[in-house]
Amino acid sequence: MGEDSFALNPAEKHNVTISPAKKQTGTDDKDGLGGSELILVMAATSTAPCIYSGRGGYAQLPSRPTPADELACRGELITDTSIFELYSCTKLVAAVATLQLVEQGRLGLDDDASHYVPELGEVKLFKGFDAEGELVLEENRVPITRWLTDMPLLVQPGEQFVYGTSNDWLSLVVEAVHGKPLEQCFQDEIFRPLRIDDISFMPSPRQISMAHANLTDPDRPHRFREPDRMSETQHYGGAGLRGSPASFLKLLRALLRGGELDGTRILKAETVDSMYRNQMRPGSQQRSLEEYVRKNISFTSGNGYGLGGALDGPRLACEGVGDELTWSGVANTFWSIDRERDLAFVVFTNLLPFGFAPVRQLYTTVHRLLFFIIRPASRPVAMSDADKSQVPDTTETAAPDAAPSVLLTDEGELSDKFYAILQTVFLKHAKFPESVVDEQDALKRAKAGSMGRTEMNAFAKATNGSDLPDDQWEELTTYLDVNDDTELTFKGFISLYSLQTENDEAETNKDLEHWGYDPKTLELVSSTTTEEGKVEEKAE
Repeated sequence: MGEDSFALNPAEKHNVTISPAKKQTGTDDKDGLGGSELILVMAATSTAPCIYSGRGGYAQLPSRPTPADELACRGELITDTSIFELYSCTKLVAAVATLQLVEQGRLGLDDDASHYVPELGEVKLFKGFDAEGELVLEENRVPITRWLTDMPLLVQPGEQFVYGTSNDWLSLVVEAVHGKPLEQCFQDEIFRPLRIDDISFMPSPRQISMAHANLTDPDRPHRFREPDRMSETQHYGGAGLRGSPASFLKLLRALLRGGELDGTRILKAETVDSMYRNQMRPGSQQRSLEEYVRKNISFTSGNGYGLGGALDGPRLACEGVGDELTWSGVANTFWSIDRERDLAFVVFTNLLPFGFAPVRQLYTTVHRLLFFIIRPASRPVAMSDADKSQVPDTTETAAPDAAPSVLLTDEGELSDKFYAILQTVFLKHAKFPESVVDEQDALKRAKAGSMGRTEMNAFAKATNGSDLPDDQWEELTTYLDVNDDTELTFKGFISLYSLQTENDEAETNKDLEHWGYDPKTLELVSSTTTEEGKVEEKAE
């Protein structure tokens, strides 16, 4: 990849290539995203605070084009503690604060909002304009009770999904129940318990510049200016928080772990479970959500909405439960919590407008790559007490610790013996240029070889009994090392098995058995493979 490309190398964990961005220097750049403007990507699991971190760009930038060498000397690079405008990421925090009150019995999700904020009882329904251009308002017939589905009174409450200001109304209720400002509610009930000290409605000296893309000519340098000043006294649950990616990821990890982090619980596990249940009823609610997602949201294809964000996952249609909870802010700040894969991640920029095509493409790439690397988790990451009661007690019959892996070293690298097997298997299925046909050094020959679609189909059929599906071939050639003809190289093949083995060693063991090896010893059992890659039956 070019020096200005965004690259995640699956074989080298925590490795990223993100240039500080030509677009920020004011120079021309025709390479797509231009090295990524203000961008930071972080990912974590329930057990690991950070499994990946990559960034690009400068935190503070002049409004004029600046030579790259000047920026290199004076510019402050983006870090995981840089302060971004979170905008609608604030909605997740408001959802957590509300659900805490529900757990405490101080608030009900179906309560009439005007019970807590009487002014909301006076809200009318907007019907349009009359012939003279005057507003036509109608009395609200339904109490405002459905809090977390973003429905202002463009329709009667409960009729449809409409993205709007209901989270702002929600924050008024949270303030009323707590009897203190929203900033203090968030700090006392969520951020301070999680030891987060840099998410706030208040301005921060670490706040980074806001970038503005040129929509008529996306390849032109972006304009930069100071972020908009937000009210320091009036705060809302729909938008307004500022914070660092590292701290927001901490909140996501707490939810990924069922509401607990580092011994501190902010929500019960069963409450977190409820956040993943689709709140849209069949009919006009569900149809209006699907229409909104289709027209306005590019970062998820999910057609569910839970208590805190959009939902996606294969169980959504049949069970009404999502695996992934996700949302974003208008400055292209994306977050996701996927319980099936045991993965939480953020992709943060400070770039307007929302949905800018290069950033959308980048998010899609990162999303797919992380999902490709992180296979679905083999265990639940959080269970409610009801769930735990269904799990048999195995204290007395616990299995002994698993034997050390013969495939990976203590450092997580492929063992020499496993690497040699992969080299032999690759030599069997790959094709080679004429220049190395007579090469006696097997490693040199492997490094010169490649596997195109035909070779990969043959390999997949020999290993799993069927051709490689189209989507898997696309993923392999998108995320692993390929040559100029988009064929998988030996390096890409090694990366493939590094990833598979790290995330699903049992699957690699099955492959070894198909190749004729004992997964426990890595010795040949039913066949012998020659240096040329031809498999012969092992002599008895």
